[in-house]
Amino acid sequence: MSLQTLARTVLNSPIRRPLFDAANHVLMQQRLRRPLFSLIDLWLSRSARPRRRASGFTPRIQLERSLVARAILHTVERLMTSGQISPRVMRVISERWAKAWCLTTRTGASCQRFRAEHGCDPPWFLTLSPGSACNLSCPGCYADGGSTATHLPWPVLERVMAEARELWGVPLFVFSGGEPLLYRSCGHGVLDAAEQHPDCLFLMFTNGTMITREVARRMERIANLTPAISVEGMEESTDRRRGRGHFARTLEAISLLRESGVPFGISATLTRMNLSEILSDRFLDFFFLELGAFYGFLFQYMPIGRGACLDWMPTPGQRVDSWESVWHAIESKGIFLFDFWNHGPMVGGCMSAGRQGG
Repeated sequence: MSLQTLARTVLNSPIRRPLFDAANHVLMQQRLRRPLFSLIDLWLSRSARPRRRASGFTPRIQLERSLVARAILHTVERLMTSGQISPRVMRVISERWAKAWCLTTRTGASCQRFRAEHGCDPPWFLTLSPGSACNLSCPGCYADGGSTATHLPWPVLERVMAEARELWGVPLFVFSGGEPLLYRSCGHGVLDAAEQHPDCLFLMFTNGTMITREVARRMERIANLTPAISVEGMEESTDRRRGRGHFARTLEAISLLRESGVPFGISATLTRMNLSEILSDRFLDFFFLELGAFYGFLFQYMPIGRGACLDWMPTPGQRVDSWESVWHAIESKGIFLFDFWNHGPMVGGCMSAGRQGG
């Protein structure tokens, strides 16, 4: 019996709840957590040793996958030691991610039909843009401004999510936009969607301006949604593109999330002007080691949307520099970064495809 098969059996058995209660208790005890994490880290470091091509991945890609896994481990340890993740959130996300990991091999009839028709597995996640409205008008963005832009009616959004879950077993949904927290339809918003699907995980790309104390506390109660807050660099760079005072509002939103124990990340678009700043020690240390961001998503600027400009695109030399800098940061700082352009080889395809192999 494989490790995944064993885990799937346990997760579907009556002992699942007491098992996760016990595991959560261990994770919350630093004197128990640290030796456990040290053993896992040792195993991961040994698994990264160069060896012959395995599972279609070269030794370099095997090393990259191990470095990311260790960075996640180190990040969880940092945030739990500082008390930044609420026990409720930690329990929910650990159980949900365990289930998602067990779904890497799906054998249900609906998944087999999908595989027979399309020649690949169903995606792990779906990205949904419930609405295109946004309260900002950033240069180079594709989202509409104002509050009356197009949106998905709530019954349609709910049906898409329900069918993805029932037919494909999708465990993760990503909310993009516009600004997702502006979405309203039939009296519902994106937090209602997360609350109505407690067995799923949700990632929300947001500008952070609508995260109030009430919103942050509700995210903690729901416990299955994490916001990725958009920044353009430090204060001057962020305010230049997003508007004066936006950086300060971002820090306020992060403070409210930390206060409520909600894990958050950052999302940054790399341009020719801000690439070196975003990948600098000053920026990374501030957001990850000081403020406690869980993860960071990096996107290279594409000339689409409002005021598209070719001159904003990173140069070929900058793209190479970003590849080197990101991996150096992951390895040396133990921070969890996802570069959507440069990390494709690590999953054997496009990161946005939602499954291994693109």
